[in-house]
Formats: sequence, C-alpha cells, structure tokens
Amino acid sequence: MKVAVSLVLILCQFLPFPYVGTAADFEGNKPGHNQKYHMHFMKEFKEYEKQGYEKEDIRKAILISKYAKKDIGIILAKFKETGSWEETAEYFGADLMNLKEALKENRLGFLEENKDKVIAQLSQYTGESEDVLADHLEGGIPLHFLVKAAVLSKLAEVELSRIIQDKQKGKSLKQLTEEMNIERHKLKLELRMFMEAVKSGH
Repeated sequence: MKVAVSLVLILCQFLPFPYVGTAADFEGNKPGHNQKYHMHFMKEFKEYEKQGYEKEDIRKAILISKYAKKDIGIILAKFKETGSWEETAEYFGADLMNLKEALKENRLGFLEENKDKVIAQLSQYTGESEDVLADHLEGGIPLHFLVKAAVLSKLAEVELSRIIQDKQKGKSLKQLTEEMNIERHKLKLELRMFMEAVKSGH
C-alpha cells in the first residue's frame, strides 16, 4: 500500500488533469490503459473549470485528495466554503506545504532510485545513446531536468542538445517552455506518460 500511494504522489506531480477518486483507485491501473485515463483527466478538469475553479486550485485539490483519500469535488467544495487552502488542508488533516515537499522528494527520489531505468527509457524516447545521456549528467545536468528537457525537445521538435545548451546559459525550463510556445498542461501530460513508461518498462 505504501509503495502504491508513493507512486501516486510521484505521478501526481506531473498530472495536468485530476482523476476523480482516491489513491486506492490507482492501485489497479495497468499499463495499456493510459489513454483512457488521460481522456478522463481532461474531461474532469474541464468540468471543474466550467464550475468556476482555477487550474491552480484544482491542482491543490488533487494534492490534498491523495492524502485525505477524498474525491476532488469534496476538496474543492470545502475550499469554496473556507476560501483558504491552508484551512481546507487542515480540515482534511493535511499540511499543504509538507505535501508539496513530500511530492518533490518522492519524485526526485524515484528518479534517482530508478536511474538506470530512467536512462534506458530516455534513450528510447530521445534516440540518444545512454552514453551521451550519461555525459550530460556528468556535465552537471540534473536527472530531473534531463527528463523534462527530453519531453520539451519532443513537443517542440528541437534537439535535446539545444535545450541543454540553453540551460547551461542560465535559462530556466519555464523560460524555454514559453519561448517554444509549449502549453504547460501538454508538457505535464507528456511527463506523466513518460513516468508511466518508466514504471511499466515499456
């Protein structure tokens, strides 16, 4: 159970669209059904937007929902009542800042613990050899940035080396994403698909 919930937290970091359910609902997910879930995320996300919720509020709601094991709608309704994410998180027995830190640590920890799998998947995903990717890491590029850079290079149809060069010149991923006109939700969706591929080994 612990492993399942941790993995959900890792993937939640990359979710652009929320799944209406609890962490337990993800335990039975199997590789090969990703497109179905992505379409579900998109539909639910748009429904919440139609109800007047902001994207950032929906993301915070999904964060709390994974801890509280409550539907996204229940979390959002409580937020609408309180008008405060701190109070909403406290009501469900969660600390928003701690949850964000836990997500970050889980994501980075997962990448490092599965470094060989991640590199192998990156090689398949980008067409670059594992040696070239290892050289980027040895050159000071963090693994988590390399993953995001690979996804951005695919979406923007530019060479991975160009993104890495821009990073070394001091540009942030946010700047690069904006310069290449890639929408944030598309980047997050592609990141989630990449992480699922690492998990499934496909």
